Amino acid sequence: MPIYKYKANDKYGITFAGKMNASNTTEVIDRLKRKRIMPVKIEQVKISRAKARKREAKKIASTRKQLTYRVGADRVKSTFMNKVDINFSKVNVRDVIVFTQNLYSLKKADFNNVHALSTLLQATDNANLALIVEDMLNGVEAGQYMYSIMELYPDVFPPGYVGIIKAGELSGSLVNSLEQARIYLESTTKLKQKLRSILVPNITQFVAIIVLLIVGVIFVTPQIDKIYQSFGLTGKLPPATVAFTNFVDYIGSIWYIIVGAIVAVLVLILLYIRTMEGRFKFDLFKYKMPVFGDLIVLIDLKKFVNALKLNLLNGMRLQEALELSKEVVKNTVFLSIVETAKNNLINGDNWVEPFERVGIFPSMVTEMFKMGMDTDITEMVAKIEEYSEMDIDRKMENTIRVLPEISYSLVGIVLIAFVVIIMVPLMEVYMGSFLFEAYGM
Repeated sequence: MPIYKYKANDKYGITFAGKMNASNTTEVIDRLKRKRIMPVKIEQVKISRAKARKREAKKIASTRKQLTYRVGADRVKSTFMNKVDINFSKVNVRDVIVFTQNLYSLKKADFNNVHALSTLLQATDNANLALIVEDMLNGVEAGQYMYSIMELYPDVFPPGYVGIIKAGELSGSLVNSLEQARIYLESTTKLKQKLRSILVPNITQFVAIIVLLIVGVIFVTPQIDKIYQSFGLTGKLPPATVAFTNFVDYIGSIWYIIVGAIVAVLVLILLYIRTMEGRFKFDLFKYKMPVFGDLIVLIDLKKFVNALKLNLLNGMRLQEALELSKEVVKNTVFLSIVETAKNNLINGDNWVEPFERVGIFPSMVTEMFKMGMDTDITEMVAKIEEYSEMDIDRKMENTIRVLPEISYSLVGIVLIAFVVIIMVPLMEVYMGSFLFEAYGM
């Protein structure tokens, strides 16, 4: 349960501060007022993810009996007592997809949020997810939106997912947004699996060959050098082997300087990214980076136009729809573009111009936005969504085709270096060709 710190005035008007465990700010206010204390300021205490996990684990360990009651009192005897069905495992993407699909089905059947979450709480097998669903239920009963509770669990609900739910709740189209959120999770998961299936084997090969190269230089080449010296051929190792051996020895002598420099650079980069300017430049780099940049742009564009379409279909004005739809994207470059477009719309200027000026979106998208200004913007946004989805598939195919070529090239370069540096002297020793020089033949 979240921790809130507050400042309040007691019945004598004296200001004091304190902390309280509560589901939400409404509960904090109610509990303080029952004690005749007037709250002045309330804010949630931010804690690190590591501390949050430890606190959650401690809570689960000390309150298992109460937890099983919350998950479903009718299942206590058959689950908790036998320790069969209660699942305290980590909440994974598949759990969230199933939860979203079930919530979508209940909402489509005209369940209200409280009834739907109560039903899902009884049916949730993962106890950690059950805790989160219970927090959502308490928040909804206290008058909060579901997305505001989801934001407290970024490890479970990705920001893009929460943004889609937020757009649906605030625009009154939660049923449609739940379906889109499920599709978003499934497509994102498939994308990650495809990239992982390409990158992991090739990175493993690359690292393995690098390790073999270094191990060979450290342990194998000294033995080969001893064989050469025993025949009076001092310093007759191949030049490439000698050069790389000297390089490895030099790196080994100053490794602490190199490690320190790398750590210092990484820390400086991370600190710079935390600044407003650094975050903006880093987000711009993600959009313009080789291979993946165009794909990232299209994925963010699809999330945005999907939310924009839902909001426009729900009767929102374009200005309001732009403001609400930008919540689904966390990239500061994209947010600044949408904010500028909204301001242009308020001032009566061309709101498509910021999308065109930045130069990261396909020209087809900006042209379709322009056409929507003169025709039906809702219909045109729907067409942009279809176009971006097709373009994502095309970019994904290109990425899948290019990545192996890049990885194979890197692996090939390292493999050639391994052959020249390690295998050539080994072959000379095995075949005995160096003996001809030793005996003057």
